[in-house]
Amino acid sequence: MAVVTLAVVVGGYVAIKMMAGQSQQKLDGFLQTGQSCFDTRDFACALDNAGLALQQDSNDPRALSLLQRAQAAQVRQQQLQDAAQKQQLLKAQSAEAARQADALREQQALERQRQEAADRQVRDQQQQQAAKAVNASLQQAQNALNAGEYQSAIAVARVVLGMDPNNSRARNIIRQAEQQLKEALNRTRIE
Repeated sequence: MAVVTLAVVVGGYVAIKMMAGQSQQKLDGFLQTGQSCFDTRDFACALDNAGLALQQDSNDPRALSLLQRAQAAQVRQQQLQDAAQKQQLLKAQSAEAARQADALREQQALERQRQEAADRQVRDQQQQQAAKAVNASLQQAQNALNAGEYQSAIAVARVVLGMDPNNSRARNIIRQAEQQLKEALNRTRIE
């Protein structure tokens, strides 16, 4: 019976050693895979393999170290991703603000151009009306001069000079009217 007991004990010891060897191989495989994942920055994979290794041996310092390093690296990676996303968002917002500012400047430039065109059109119309008024007054002054209404011709020609101080035709009418008026006065005195 002692031999049987010894055989059972030795068999059990061998079985435990074999199981321990298989367990150690699994543990080493998980750790090796986990470290490879960590090295390629696949931290979720590293965490999974560290967890599987800890299921084999919950006190293995290599598995605990891999777990802690992978968790810390995953947090850093997430922080970097968050910062990059925030940077992209800020960049997009800045680009949108610049686009809106450009659109506003373009709109303002178009509005200024429209206003300048409208102002130019008003000025042109006013100049045309002023030119018509000057021409009509000049014609009226000429008609008065031709009709012998010298005072009226002078008065209307002076109105034209008020609108157009350099109008030579108005000056001419005034000069002619004054000369004719003088001649008429001289004739009246002679008679």
